[in-house]
Amino acid sequence: MLTVLLNLLILPILMVSMYFTGGEELAPFLEMILGAQAKDVVVLAMVGFHGVVTGLNQVASTAVSREGPMFWMSKMIPVSPKVQMRAKLIYSLLFAFVQLVILAGVGIWFFKLGALRFVVLMALGILVSVPVSIICLLNDLHRPKLNWTEPQQAMKGNFQTMVAWLLSMLYLAAVAFVVRGFYLLGLSAGWLYGISATLLAISSYGLLTWLDHASESVYVKL
Repeated sequence: MLTVLLNLLILPILMVSMYFTGGEELAPFLEMILGAQAKDVVVLAMVGFHGVVTGLNQVASTAVSREGPMFWMSKMIPVSPKVQMRAKLIYSLLFAFVQLVILAGVGIWFFKLGALRFVVLMALGILVSVPVSIICLLNDLHRPKLNWTEPQQAMKGNFQTMVAWLLSMLYLAAVAFVVRGFYLLGLSAGWLYGISATLLAISSYGLLTWLDHASESVYVKL
């Protein structure tokens, strides 16, 4: 889990470095370029960044692979594959939540987002964590690396973690493309937040349904 912990520290280290190299001028610069909606754009950008790092942290993308040669035990215990995969999802979301809290704290300190935008960032951050984590879980479920001899190989030597991240990036890019389209139409921040939440919620439901079905059909074949 060292890789995961290092990923959690990427943003704080980056922001602190930027702050002490003149980054305190970034917020006024964004307001000058983007206008009144600058901080709302920052919130949406941070939600996207959170999604990117969630796909990178390898918790969900190696959830099955980390069981390795002992995976047969998961097939023997009296717990359905659907429940097991949902448990892995919850575990992944807990890590994503810790990451989100750090991100939101940085947002308040660095961009002076305020209480309302903090709540929006947390809500959208939780929502984006779900589909990204499910995409990573689905990829690992279909292409797990179970034949490792050292636990580190499940994460560091697993090319499928990069594939899972790229798939999650495609998903995030699609959502961003739609939201950007509405932004260019001149919609208010409230509408942009609502559209983002709706897209994330609907896709989460669809992906969760897919995960449930895949769990029951794929588990027995592994």
